[in-house]
Amino acid sequence: MARFRIQSAVPPCGKFFFEFDGEYVESVNRAELCELARGLYRKRGRVPPVDIFGVVMEHMCRTLPDGFCTEPSGPPLLDVAKVKSNTAAMFGSRIANPVVVRERLHVCMACPMNDRASCPSCSGLLEWVLAGMGGRTRIPADDFVYVCRPALAFASALATVDNPGPAPDGCPDSCWRRNL
Repeated sequence: MARFRIQSAVPPCGKFFFEFDGEYVESVNRAELCELARGLYRKRGRVPPVDIFGVVMEHMCRTLPDGFCTEPSGPPLLDVAKVKSNTAAMFGSRIANPVVVRERLHVCMACPMNDRASCPSCSGLLEWVLAGMGGRTRIPADDFVYVCRPALAFASALATVDNPGPAPDGCPDSCWRRNL
């Protein structure tokens, strides 16, 4: 089982996170996150594992930067190289009105395809995206959108581009790209 190299370490993104049966929880406090994770098991009528933090670390190690954990715990949740390639392809594109960008990001925040298991601040991806988007100013919503799973691209970049193209397969009906 993959573990943090230093058991008391705080992840580079500054928070602990866990997903169980499609429900996501996060906290800046390790003990609180463990209790939230136990609650997810109980909510589904299951007995929480004795080593709940071990299960949390196993989940987190799939997305944390190399070297933070003792070993990879399985295949990564996303193909980061593909996400970066798809995102970089948008660099230099015409940028949408800032009000439109903000509205789009708010839709993305509530989207079930907003892959929150990634750790954008751990990887520096958000800063890289904003720099590639002509230095667009960071807005609060940027901290709550991560990777658009159907597009395999960073949602902040998609929302910034004036016309990112039609919604790919897998986007929910609520996706703003369906209404372009």
